[in-house]
Amino acid sequence: MEYVVQTKKKIFKRLKILRDQGLDVKKFNNLSSKKYYCTDYGFNFRMTNLQAAIGYSQLQKANKILNERKMIEKLYKKYLSENKYISFSQNEKKADPVNWLFTITIKKKISHLIKFLNKFGIESRPIFYPFNKTRIFKRFLNKDVKFTNSESLFRNGLSLPTYNGIKKNEIKYICTTIDKFCYEKK
Repeated sequence: MEYVVQTKKKIFKRLKILRDQGLDVKKFNNLSSKKYYCTDYGFNFRMTNLQAAIGYSQLQKANKILNERKMIEKLYKKYLSENKYISFSQNEKKADPVNWLFTITIKKKISHLIKFLNKFGIESRPIFYPFNKTRIFKRFLNKDVKFTNSESLFRNGLSLPTYNGIKKNEIKYICTTIDKFCYEKK
């Protein structure tokens, strides 16, 4: 138990240093030490009073927001479950996802579906660009490794509207429009 307490104290101290731009506040306050001497990488993650007030307000309604997002996910799955071109990600049993985005994978050309949905006033977006394809991260990767999963998800993944306040009939309209695209003869 003592080990856990000591480990938590070390983690807490390190996080405080990271939060405070890499400055060790104890050393900073000690007049014999160097001023503004960074002992680690750091960030400026301190909040203003206004940011804290907004954050506190959001935390008070977090459960309501998360429950609404779960309902959105259930409705999308309900209305798209019969579509043979679409699949959904599977959540780990122990996980409790926040459903920030609801993403599908589809066996159709994503760019065509995005244009089709736009014609009907439905905004959607492809999932995030794979890190292995970005210049900033490429240099850290083994060039012999193939990232087939992330590249496949990027080619076939589409995030649908999930904003709080979206109505059941709007989700049904989005799903019906996707079905129309999938089964329409071209």
